[in-house]
Amino acid sequence: MGSVKFQARILAVFLLLLGGGSIAYQLLVQKVPLTQDEKDPVWVVDAQVSFTARANKPIKVRMFVPPQGAGYTTLNESFVSNNYGVNVNVEKGNRQVTWSARRAEGNQYLYYRLMLTPRFAETRENEPGPQFRPAPVLDGAEKLAAEALLQPIRQHSADVETFIGETIKRVNELENDNVQLLLGGDVSPENRAQVVDLLLAMSHIPAQPVHTLRLVQSQEQQPEL
Repeated sequence: MGSVKFQARILAVFLLLLGGGSIAYQLLVQKVPLTQDEKDPVWVVDAQVSFTARANKPIKVRMFVPPQGAGYTTLNESFVSNNYGVNVNVEKGNRQVTWSARRAEGNQYLYYRLMLTPRFAETRENEPGPQFRPAPVLDGAEKLAAEALLQPIRQHSADVETFIGETIKRVNELENDNVQLLLGGDVSPENRAQVVDLLLAMSHIPAQPVHTLRLVQSQEQQPEL
């Protein structure tokens, strides 16, 4: 009889420690709020893809979506469509959703919604990316223009970070003759980003274009390069 009571006490102590440890983990690690008055920002990101389907043609629509983690915790992620298959995979380090259907007619609407918060986010160090890239082959006027821009960029930079910043600054000087030649009359952000990428490639610096959304209350926002 005494042995049974002793085992029950040991079990009770174990459960007490387990419960206390669970509560401590939620409070100290997961930052679970203690009172109903605590508030945290919850961002809702909505995206809509609309197009007109061609009759009797298969459909495949791809769109990049935000990464998991990255300083935020995903509370909910939804892909809303009518009779479409949905698949999410990773393409060159970026998450990409693919909507597919065998047949569809008329106007089509696909929706994406993401709810996230910074409260439970875990900070983790990103793995270093490639440190070198081969330089593209240029000739003629383009080569002369690129080298003319790179010379002052090198003079006014101390490391890779300042080199990139100086390159972006120079490419945005649209009155520069060398910049105008490389842009070819197209001063759109996308084309300027391509020229920046070209100059970085000539200096063997890896780069990748990124589209972002601002976390603000707005329904008429377009991804920014």
